[in-house]
Amino acid sequence: MKLKRALTPSNVRNKKRKIYELDGDWLKAFGKLERGSRIMIYGAPKNGKSTFTFQLARYLRKFGRIGYNSLELGDSLALENIMNEAGIKNEIIIYNRETIEQILFRMGKHKSPDILIIDSIQYFRDSEGKGMNYGKYIEFTQELANKTIIFISHSKGKNPIGLGENIQYDVDITIPVKGFRAFPTSRYGGGEPITIWEQGAKEFWGEF
Repeated sequence: MKLKRALTPSNVRNKKRKIYELDGDWLKAFGKLERGSRIMIYGAPKNGKSTFTFQLARYLRKFGRIGYNSLELGDSLALENIMNEAGIKNEIIIYNRETIEQILFRMGKHKSPDILIIDSIQYFRDSEGKGMNYGKYIEFTQELANKTIIFISHSKGKNPIGLGENIQYDVDITIPVKGFRAFPTSRYGGGEPITIWEQGAKEFWGEF
């Protein structure tokens, strides 16, 4: 069996890393963000999950190209409306309901996006129509180890469902969204909530 070389603490400390130097509310929420991180945003419908996803994408554009696999909404009017609400212009590249194989092919190209959004993971399927399971998730993320990947997941109650439930402890940042506020838990620090839509949040939570 061929093994990778074991590391010392100095090896880890001296590793050259690509760090996204976040600022403002995003730094307070996530801490510093390393390229290749895995992020999961989840929540019930009509709570601001999609709007928050595009707000985050718009901000992260300063750190690299953004690819968005629109699995649920395709290129529909609903997608257009959400992008307009979030102030999206031409910050992202949209893939219209592409399969696992198609996305892997695109991500292998020169000048492919640095940051990939999968919306949503419950609809992500291979060319034979089989949904992504945990094994395929591991293969997918290992093949795209140098890409920052943001998975969107449905939820039931407080928890993500399906594959989302399985990977919530694997990702680096989990972001439940409820009542137009996002509540990140990050391995990089941060932890401060983000208000997605102030009026909607006040109507849901009262003063905060």
